[in-house]
This record gives sequence, C-alpha cells and structure tokens, in this order.
Amino acid sequence: MDKYFTAMNEKLRRKYYPRGYFAAAQKYFKSSARFLCVSMGIIGTFCGFLTVFFIYATIKEASKGHSALSGIPYIAVPLGLMIFCIIMIVASVRRHNTNVQQLMEQYAEKNGLTVADMRAFDEQSGASDTFQVRLAGKKKVVVDDVGMGLLTRDYLVFMDTVMKRKEISSVCFYDHLLVYPTKHGQEIVHVLCIGIVSQRGIQLHSEVKREAGEKLMELLRQSNPDIKTWDGEVLKEEEFQALCPQKAKKQGRAIP
Repeated sequence: MDKYFTAMNEKLRRKYYPRGYFAAAQKYFKSSARFLCVSMGIIGTFCGFLTVFFIYATIKEASKGHSALSGIPYIAVPLGLMIFCIIMIVASVRRHNTNVQQLMEQYAEKNGLTVADMRAFDEQSGASDTFQVRLAGKKKVVVDDVGMGLLTRDYLVFMDTVMKRKEISSVCFYDHLLVYPTKHGQEIVHVLCIGIVSQRGIQLHSEVKREAGEKLMELLRQSNPDIKTWDGEVLKEEEFQALCPQKAKKQGRAIP
C-alpha cells in the first residue's frame, strides 16, 4: 500500500512539512506568485509597447485624413491585455504577502471550521500516525484527481479542503463516464472515482484505485463507525450526486 498510503516519518516531514503544513503551503504560494508576477510583468510590458505603437500609428494615419476608428481594435486588444496583466500582478502580490495566519483563516472559512482546527491539523501534519495519501497512485490519471493529501489523527485534507474525520458522513465509489468521439462514433470509458461528503456539506471527489479507496474507508471507520460506505458498492454518478447537498462546498486548488 506504500504507493497509496505512506506513513509519515522524519525524512518525509523534513522534505514536505519542516515547519508545518501551512508554512509549506505559504512557501508554494509565494513561489507561484513570484512566477506569475514576473510572467505577467513581461507580457504586460510588451502589451504596453504595442499599445503605444498602435496609438502612434493611429494618430499618424488620422493626420493623413484617414479614419482613426480603424485603429481602435488594434489599441483595445493590447490595452485590455495590459490591464489584465496589471490586475494579475496585484493579485499575485497579495498572494505573495499572505502569511500563515491568514492562510489558516482562509482555510477555516472555506471549510466551516475554526482557526483552532487549522492549528490542530497543522500540528498533526508531521506526526508519526499521519499518512500521505495518493488515491489514484503516482501514475497519470484519466480524469482530474486531488493529488497528494494527508490523513491525520483527526483530519482528512486534500488541496484546500479540510474535513474532520468524525464529521465525514459518506464515502463511496461511483462510476464516472467519459465519452470520446471516434471514427466509428463514440467510445465510453468507465472511470472509478471516490466521493467523500461531510456533515458540513463539504464534498471531495477524485479518481481512485480500488484498493486505495477500500483502505481509506477502513481507516475512516476507525474515527466514525457509522460512516456510510455502501459496503464498497460502486454507485452510479447520479446516485453519488444525489448524496451531495445542493449548496455543498467543493474542493479547491491543489497545493503540494
């Protein structure tokens, strides 16, 4: 099961969470924000030069008696892109300046939990009874998955979705259908996925390997023996969706 569940040890803790889960998340956000800021800066500068060039060209054509209206589209496109880049740079700076406390507050608000819960999870992230979880393994998946998550003593965390183990009400397999066009019509591919729903209306779903899903169900039952698993039966996707509250909060972006 090492390819799906890896027990936390000192080597993994130092590699991934030397100062805790949220410090690692903050480091990732800072790195991605710097990259985005530089990329948008380069693109925005180029668009700025194009805008100035087309404004100059339009004025020059207008001085010759030609209509200035023909130059508006050429000005509007790079100008719009430049404004977009400026907005992205501002957002990147804000993201770069987000500290650990603010991250905890954001995660707590998204998941209907408290900052105290986030601190408790952060402390458990590097504990010896924590598991790194890869529901779909390390190989390329057919559909989107939630990447690597953590199963701690009291919490299940994937991306920015945090669930208390004792509050998870349902875990089930379901059949996700993908339809691909072919030369002779359509090809239907069945993908095994897992859906997890909490009492707070938080839901999470991912492609999964059967043995990984069964192991997760087994571990979650230790915290909540009443959790619904349908005995590992594979439900139709519509049946899983019917289990999810209409206003359920869904999973968010990935982090390392």
